Amino acid sequence: MKSLLKWIAISAAGLVLLIAIGIALLLFVVDPNNYKPEIESLAAEQNIDLKINGDLGWKFFPSIAITVGETEVSGEGLPDISVQQTELALGLRELINGNIAVQTISLQRPHIRLELTDSNAGEQAAAIAAAPVAAGGASQQNNGDRAIALNIERLSIVDGTIELLSEGTVQRRIEQLNIDGQQINLNDKAFPLSLALRTQLEELGTTVQLNLSGQFKTDSAFQQISLTDTELELMTEGGDFDGQNLNVSFQANADLQADTLQLSGFKASLGKLVINLNAQIEQLTGTPAINGKLDIPAFDPHNLPPVVSDALAEVPVKSVALSGDIKSSGVHHSVNNLKLAMDDFTMTGNLDAVIATTNTINATLSGTRLNLDRYLPKSEQSSGEQTNNQTEALLAPLLAPLAALNGGKGVVDIKLQQLLADGMQLDEIQINATGNGKVLKLNKLAAKGFGGSVNAAATADMSGNTPALNFNVAATAIDIGASLIQLADYNEVKGHGDLQFGGTTRGNTEEELLANLNGSGNFKLANPEYTAMNIEQQFCSVAGDRDKGPANWQQGSRFDNADGSFTVKGQQLTFQNLTTGVGNLKLRGKGGLALIDQTMDMTMTFNIAGAKSSEEGCVLRSKSIQNRDIPLRLRGNIADMNSMVSNALVDLIARMVIEDKTDDLLNKLLGGKKEETEEPKEGEKPSTKDLLRDLLKKR
Repeated sequence: MKSLLKWIAISAAGLVLLIAIGIALLLFVVDPNNYKPEIESLAAEQNIDLKINGDLGWKFFPSIAITVGETEVSGEGLPDISVQQTELALGLRELINGNIAVQTISLQRPHIRLELTDSNAGEQAAAIAAAPVAAGGASQQNNGDRAIALNIERLSIVDGTIELLSEGTVQRRIEQLNIDGQQINLNDKAFPLSLALRTQLEELGTTVQLNLSGQFKTDSAFQQISLTDTELELMTEGGDFDGQNLNVSFQANADLQADTLQLSGFKASLGKLVINLNAQIEQLTGTPAINGKLDIPAFDPHNLPPVVSDALAEVPVKSVALSGDIKSSGVHHSVNNLKLAMDDFTMTGNLDAVIATTNTINATLSGTRLNLDRYLPKSEQSSGEQTNNQTEALLAPLLAPLAALNGGKGVVDIKLQQLLADGMQLDEIQINATGNGKVLKLNKLAAKGFGGSVNAAATADMSGNTPALNFNVAATAIDIGASLIQLADYNEVKGHGDLQFGGTTRGNTEEELLANLNGSGNFKLANPEYTAMNIEQQFCSVAGDRDKGPANWQQGSRFDNADGSFTVKGQQLTFQNLTTGVGNLKLRGKGGLALIDQTMDMTMTFNIAGAKSSEEGCVLRSKSIQNRDIPLRLRGNIADMNSMVSNALVDLIARMVIEDKTDDLLNKLLGGKKEETEEPKEGEKPSTKDLLRDLLKKR
């Protein structure tokens, strides 16, 4: 038995040795350079100009292969390609029969130059992409009794270089290009394909290594192409991406005859940022039309690469999410079912835009509570500048779509539950605005705030050299105290007010707009208070009987309901017909207020009805001041209101003292004391003393 096994082993070894000797003899006998014409002819059948400048030789390990020296490839629709060395692995069975069957092609260090400005640049790029698959076709050439067959099972490109040129100048260089495809076929059967390359992105200051792998499938006409289980990794080294990698997975089906691409399961990850997309793309070779669904789950933008996060370093946004149905074709773009989430703020709606020489934008948006104080730095300017900044902060995110019109047409309809900026709060905001060429119309701006509501409308005409604006504002039941505290940092006035105001202005700067402001309106104040001083108490301290007044006075002054009208010209605000009162002290006023300088010059007229300053106030010492108009002038800076009132009262006191002295003097000169309450009987003429007394009092 052992002898039999030994004999079989020796026989098998001898047979293998004979075959090896036969193959060796065949390889020495067959000169592969004789096949140059057949190889070049096979390439010509594919409309490829192939020049083999180097020699062909044999390689025995790890498989039997023909090596091809320096080779050049060109042709219509192809870039210029040169290859230092090519290996053609051969089928053993065909080789024993004296034929050459190429099963594997390996290109060593190919160099590809692609001119981007050429009209056929797209065809060249497609030819490069198609090359691994096209090589999988089977073909055969006869050379006498010998035959060359191409039935590629594997194609590899090793350490290739691609140069992208513009007018002969290299714009980008791609290095370390490696492509590997196995079991290649054109029979709608998937086969594995991988690609790797490396390039320098100078504009981002980083080097990129790209790796792509997946299952590739195509038909014999190269019209139906699909990629499945596709994985792409983009690795960066330093620079603006700080070494963060981009990972992408997707499925793709392209119909080149129908010019469409179906992209499904697309998922791109960059740090904590994930982008999900499913899309149908049409007109691939023309202007692509995209119809798909985008979803970006919540992520922290500060965890993105520095190129993004550095720009947001001062904005404390902790979470952003975005989703919507997108459509894009040429200049027409739309997002439906839009949902933008930023921290605890959510905005939904639809956006449709045509981005061209002049734009068209239609937006319908609805949002929850937006707190801009979380994202904008606190204002450190003066109160006037602070108010302007607050207004800009409130309106800027709402009217941003109109700013992008660029002279086109558009409609923007926005609703927000609440908006806060620098402590200012507005609720139930509604904005409807339209744009048509150089005319922008704010058809409606409605909001609730400071305990009341505001409605406004405006038209801005920017067709001339100087923009013109007309506007109307109506405010109802506004909390005066709360609004002045917030807008002007002034806390000495309380009450609720109604306002109607309309006007026009024009100008290119804020200063010009204010200088050209012309408007008028009216107002009503309910339960107004001046908390810094009790005016009735100050009045009674000089005009009242101290023994016939309250022991404890209330804090501040409570006025009667007030109303009046006003005009605005430039920075000057002028009041007319202002009426109010404090107890029995009735007031009428008129005068002006400088909006920027915050100075005022008001003339207030007192008229004291009755013998007491109010029902619970003091008893007046002199009856001569009852039912008389007594002027009181308030002049100075609003910040010095207390001082203005005190000075006015001092002036009033001086008048009263003079009148008291006048009465005493008259009594002495004219004899006797006339009772101030005594009135002439009906039909009785006043005496000479009475006439003289009244004349001196009126001075």
